[in-house]
Amino acid sequence: MSSAKKVAVIAGEEKFAPKLCTGGVKVPVEVVPFARKSVKVKLSQLGGAPEERLLPKGYPYFTENGNVILDTSFAPIDEPAALEGRVKNLPGVVEVGIFTIKPITVYKVRESGKFEVLG
Repeated sequence: MSSAKKVAVIAGEEKFAPKLCTGGVKVPVEVVPFARKSVKVKLSQLGGAPEERLLPKGYPYFTENGNVILDTSFAPIDEPAALEGRVKNLPGVVEVGIFTIKPITVYKVRESGKFEVLG
């Protein structure tokens, strides 16, 4: 996203919170499979509680790139850019679901399927 000239975000209303990591929203962290154990330890040291995303039958969820997702709970995040940088710098981390780039447009999808344009 850092290379994009324009950024649009589309997210369900359950992803919106006044402060990051409030209301049970977890931060997804994409990790290469061989590093999942060490990244779990490092995320815990950063104050997170990582859980590997699983399919309904209990098998690991793999991204289209063959990576795993660690859904990580944190205390409410006061400095998202700082946390994003610390997590992205962990060896084995591919991407973090904290977006500190200001999007051009945000679409908030309601439970009904309708959406609201926020900016």
